[in-house]
Amino acid sequence: MSITLLQLDQEKSALLRIGHFENHQSEKMALSKLSKYNWEKVLSKLPTVEAKRPALLLRSAVNEIVAESAKYGNKPAEVDFAAYKNKLKFTGATVDKLEALYKSRKSPGYFAQVPEFTVAKRQVTASVLERIVEARKQDIAELTAQLEGLSQLTISGETSVGELTDRFPEISRDIESDIKTHDWAGAKN
Repeated sequence: MSITLLQLDQEKSALLRIGHFENHQSEKMALSKLSKYNWEKVLSKLPTVEAKRPALLLRSAVNEIVAESAKYGNKPAEVDFAAYKNKLKFTGATVDKLEALYKSRKSPGYFAQVPEFTVAKRQVTASVLERIVEARKQDIAELTAQLEGLSQLTISGETSVGELTDRFPEISRDIESDIKTHDWAGAKN
């Protein structure tokens, strides 16, 4: 069974929802899910190289996010000013001044926010995808009903004469008229 572009878009939307972080704990959890995602399963369902390309690009982007998070996600280690003060004996007073300066500064806070337009676009896209999925489910149900109807029309060794009469009424009438008139195939009158 091959995966459709709709299913690939649903996977992408799920990954984007995973990637939208609200706090540090959910960020760690989301990164854990992203790093453990089974890309081989998705790629194995794609039939052609052209179909695999978007999934490979998405995997590349996810790997980049995970790598950047591993690199910059944790707070840097505290500076051990006492060790530097002992190492740099002739500039010990300077180390004290640097320590005071270092502790008095505040790092700028970074809070990633998704623009409102992007959030609205994602919501609209998700609702459209949900409607498409529902329409496809209805199509599948209708086609399944048609298939069941067609399967009842097949002729096999278990088909009764009554079912054949119902299915082919014209042939049935011809046979009945031939029987009444004793018009047998190949028989000479």
